[in-house]
Amino acid sequence: MRARGVLKVRSMDATFEKDNYIETGMPAEVGELSAGVIAGWVNEGGELGFHCDNGCVLRIIGIDEKTVRFRFAPDGRFTDGFSYATLPEIKEARHLLVVHEDDEGFLLETGALKISLSREGLRLRIEDLEGNVLSQDEKGFHWYENQEFGGHVVMTSRVI
Repeated sequence: MRARGVLKVRSMDATFEKDNYIETGMPAEVGELSAGVIAGWVNEGGELGFHCDNGCVLRIIGIDEKTVRFRFAPDGRFTDGFSYATLPEIKEARHLLVVHEDDEGFLLETGALKISLSREGLRLRIEDLEGNVLSQDEKGFHWYENQEFGGHVVMTSRVI
């Protein structure tokens, strides 16, 4: 005969919070950092650079009209640019991104995509030309300093 007991079931929200890497993966003694406010931007040969007031930089590179590469650097310093997502031979490919600026941020356009970039926090929203949301930041790019090994532990969160 099997013993009967009370089974406690956690709610889905409690499970999510327990297993949420953003909530549990960051040591309590460090603070979460995020991009500040865009202080300026440059277009360097088809590569857009958005520089924030806290030193964070976002580079946006149009590979083709359906492929755009986003690179973040918390301290403004970029490494050599290795990526599992792009082939070495298209590393230098540049597709023109049309830039529109307003008080809220920037709208970048290719022949197939519209990319909204918020002025505060570098949050991104990517849509097709019909307005269907393909990807959207929740918190967006954020990080904390790795006290043990140095460098940054970087994260991004998406709206699902």
